[in-house]
Amino acid sequence: MLALTDLLDPRPESDPPVTPICDSVRIPVNQLGRRVAELPPAGAGLRVADIGRESFEAVDWLIANDRRAAVTTDFRLADSSLSVSTKRRLWRPAAFVESVVTRLEAERRRDAHDSPAALIGAGVDLACGVGRDAVFAASAGFRMLGVDVLPDAIERADALAERYLLDPAAARFATEDVCRFVTETDERFDLVIVVRFLDRALLPAIARLLRPGGSLVYETFTVQQRHRYDRPKNPSHLLEPEELRRAFGALDIEHYDEDWREYGHTARLWARRF
Repeated sequence: MLALTDLLDPRPESDPPVTPICDSVRIPVNQLGRRVAELPPAGAGLRVADIGRESFEAVDWLIANDRRAAVTTDFRLADSSLSVSTKRRLWRPAAFVESVVTRLEAERRRDAHDSPAALIGAGVDLACGVGRDAVFAASAGFRMLGVDVLPDAIERADALAERYLLDPAAARFATEDVCRFVTETDERFDLVIVVRFLDRALLPAIARLLRPGGSLVYETFTVQQRHRYDRPKNPSHLLEPEELRRAFGALDIEHYDEDWREYGHTARLWARRF
């Protein structure tokens, strides 16, 4: 599974490659602006490896873009003779997705007697955006498909998989209308992820995407959102109280809650088909 780090290596691309810095993510300082999806959320703290002028330029850029950052000398170079078996990330998937997928991966290890090679199954991320949730799930052992209508989001999702997965083919992405995909696909999945997307007419079809034993991880905004924020603008994109639980009442619900998060008021559901 992709390990989280807070150490950024801002060295420019070079040929031949330089020796990696242990437990870091390398994003050249001149690429930070177009690789924002690979950074932690606003307000998060980062350490920037002190490799010279680029480190201070990176800190200046990060602070100007709402991250906390400082140069550090507390790092070491990797042994270049060793192969890389674990990749690192600065970015985070949705917290609820991270929590459930981590539990599913732990179940897989227990059931497979700690065999790391066994796949958990096939997954789909509906309205996947830039692909963080799908790539994280792929790193945990799912063969993921991400679907989104926006070509630029899919392009960035492909790049994320290429950079962060030992097997980039474990996550594939398609530019496609989510509604059409959900209603027309014959595929069935062991994991269905839906984050910040709501089309009530699709909810029964989303449930049917699950294979027996499969998990649905769903989080999106509720009407309580209006009390503090002026988004989403369209009221049809906001859940009524308990609506998400009722919509998937035929599934076995592992977790359900509605509460304020740092980004708004959402309902969270983890349910399985048995």
